Amino acid sequence: MRANRLKEKIAAGVPAYGLFVSIPHPVAVEMIGHADYDFVIIDREHASTSMETTESLIRAAELTGMTPLVRVAGAERTEILKVLDCGAQGIVIPHVECREQVEEVVRCAFYHPIGRRSLNSGRPAAFAKHSLTAYIARANEALLIVPMIESAEGVARRASILSAPHVGFVLEGAADLSQSLGVPWDTGHPEVMRQLELLHEASQRCGVPYATVSRSADGHRLWAEKGVRIFVLGDDRNTAFRAYRGKRDDYVAATREAVASAANSGSKTEVTATTVDGASAPGGVKADGAGTTVEGAAERGGRADGIATTVDGASAPGGVKADGAGTTVQGAAERGGRADGIWLAAEAAARQAAEGPKPIAGKKGEGG
Repeated sequence: MRANRLKEKIAAGVPAYGLFVSIPHPVAVEMIGHADYDFVIIDREHASTSMETTESLIRAAELTGMTPLVRVAGAERTEILKVLDCGAQGIVIPHVECREQVEEVVRCAFYHPIGRRSLNSGRPAAFAKHSLTAYIARANEALLIVPMIESAEGVARRASILSAPHVGFVLEGAADLSQSLGVPWDTGHPEVMRQLELLHEASQRCGVPYATVSRSADGHRLWAEKGVRIFVLGDDRNTAFRAYRGKRDDYVAATREAVASAANSGSKTEVTATTVDGASAPGGVKADGAGTTVEGAAERGGRADGIATTVDGASAPGGVKADGAGTTVQGAAERGGRADGIWLAAEAAARQAAEGPKPIAGKKGEGG
């Protein structure tokens, strides 16, 4: 029988973090465990998890060192017995509104001398590998009973409920509490918060640890400042959904920024690589990516000072290769013009165009 690490952390006053598990697949539980959570609450109240799958989820929690708790659908003896025989180390009781509900679960969940849980030598007992008498004592020691108080009626009877023996900790249920107060899902409503404060104060008086469901960083901080150390950080479905949606939204935003930047850059390039005299004339050469057509730029081998563009068809008729750094626009060269702030070497380019390319010593000129 494994020790209940969550129970040990609670006793030591060390913060513990858990999640409700609604996804009926052990891989989900393994991921939660490898993300360094301390416990899971496998949900059999709202989720469609079968008993066989419940055992697999418990096994996955054990594999990653987490404490597996199970929220049962109600205080029913057979279901409580089965989830404990699967290996659960705690029972979370939903919608507790009276002390008798807790007492019934205690009777069903604990072995003698505390309760009347039916004897079994299944997997929690390592199939009777060791003394079953010793196993019963360890099982009773490791078990956590967790009432969820999630209605105005439950809060009204908080002292009676929390004074019941063998309550491990109490878990608030602000969502259903908000509905019972006529403000469904408004878990931050002043009246909901007032009721939770009453529950917390009662837990302190009764010496029962209080657990909160962290719904925001500010809310989490508020309860931590009050001394709460058990935190349920929502459930696996919503956590996964927010992660999936958040990741997509991040990349959608990045794509939009990139597209907008490219559009702005393209527009700027068209201005920067200004089309001057005769740019669209027949026989023009298009500068790759610059978005401008220049007349005869490749033929003259001119260089647009500082413009890093490659001329489409770098070797123009006549065999002169355009300088890899850019192109000289004919009209701009002839006029010594400035393409949007970029000065062109006008006179030199014009002279070179008039004289033609000079052959290199020892080699034929590329033209001939």
